[in-house]
Amino acid sequence: MSHLYNVYGHPEKGQWGFTSVTHNREVRTAALTSDGRATLAKLDPIKLAPALQQRLRAGFQKVSQPKYLYLAEKEGVLRGEFVVQHPDLGSKLEGDLVFFIAVPQGADMKAVAAAWRERLEEQDGNGHSRDRWLELCEHATAYVPVKTGDVHAALVAAQWAKENNLVLVSSAGEMPQKGPAEQRHDWRCFLTTWFPQADIDRALMDLGWPLAEAISSPGEPVQTSTTPAAQEGWLALAQQASF
Repeated sequence: MSHLYNVYGHPEKGQWGFTSVTHNREVRTAALTSDGRATLAKLDPIKLAPALQQRLRAGFQKVSQPKYLYLAEKEGVLRGEFVVQHPDLGSKLEGDLVFFIAVPQGADMKAVAAAWRERLEEQDGNGHSRDRWLELCEHATAYVPVKTGDVHAALVAAQWAKENNLVLVSSAGEMPQKGPAEQRHDWRCFLTTWFPQADIDRALMDLGWPLAEAISSPGEPVQTSTTPAAQEGWLALAQQASF
């Protein structure tokens, strides 16, 4: 789970942040040096005030907006960055956000990502981009993002979400009520906002859901999608989907 941090910054000493009291009755802290090296710790809530006072006396100043902590290990060194967007939404991945899926509590995302990897491994696409996406999905605790880098991944993730009655949130368009296997034409129409139609048709065929075999009948009612005006809109939708 990613926590929101109250962040304090210093022009030379880096940043320091702390969370609200967690369900374990502790406060998590993160100290980032100016070059991004991260040190994580946990405090008894009673010790938070002295720790904060120490930073204030050292010249740290509060950053106006709470932020999430994005962590990555590079060359054996844990590095971090305080970011506005939830790390699960894939700000470090290629492409624009098409939709995201709210992950149910306790979901075994490692197993889910492994199943997706097996399904996608023989499909065309940007292998590096897909690997980074699958790696993010393995560690997702709140959201699975689907971005414009891989139409096959978009269809596979959408089918999983619909089969498990999970919440999908998009920035544009009308989202079909069922998965791509059941509403192929509707998903084709929805995804053309971001992907070439020929790529969608080929991906549906690759995944065993060819349009030619789709039943010709009136489509199911569509699910109206809220359209955020900017990144803040995505954040608001993400928070709504969490609760």
